[in-house]
Amino acid sequence: MAKDSSHSFYNNLGDEVISKVNIALSRDLRKKYGVASLPVCRGDMVEISGGTRKGEGGKVVVVDHKTGKVIIDGVSISKSDGKQSEFPVNHSRLIITRIDGSRKERMERLKAKTEARNLKFEEPEPIEPEEVEAPAIEDQSGETGEARTAETTETQEENGVPEEQEMKKEEKGEDGENNDQ
Repeated sequence: MAKDSSHSFYNNLGDEVISKVNIALSRDLRKKYGVASLPVCRGDMVEISGGTRKGEGGKVVVVDHKTGKVIIDGVSISKSDGKQSEFPVNHSRLIITRIDGSRKERMERLKAKTEARNLKFEEPEPIEPEEVEAPAIEDQSGETGEARTAETTETQEENGVPEEQEMKKEEKGEDGENNDQ
């Protein structure tokens, strides 16, 4: 085949890197800034607009410019062994619901576009990481993890034996001899 054939053109398309992964803005943001879409950046809040995961969303963790996939914090998939794995979502199925205003260059471009449409530019607030408290884990006795650890430290203090020594004693046996035989 000749170099100019359309066949060679389509074969090379898979090697291209998408320089900017543009994502549509939510209706509120469209009215506010007068822009339909923006390149997505790490830190933006997005929502999935289609597919089986519709309605889920969270903070953007990774943007893969080669495949056009976006990894979102809180959107994961369960594997067959029970582990959770990140779930990459195609950028065409996402909507930006909140813009991270921490990047100055990006905000200057958005401000210029907004003012060109005779709208008043409002600086978006930076998205701060949310502190999530870990839930207390219950064991089979129905006690929470906090209560269980408090009880073990109290008994260790009463006995005057550090936890590591206590565990070694249990492994060797009460008389201190090794029971491995």
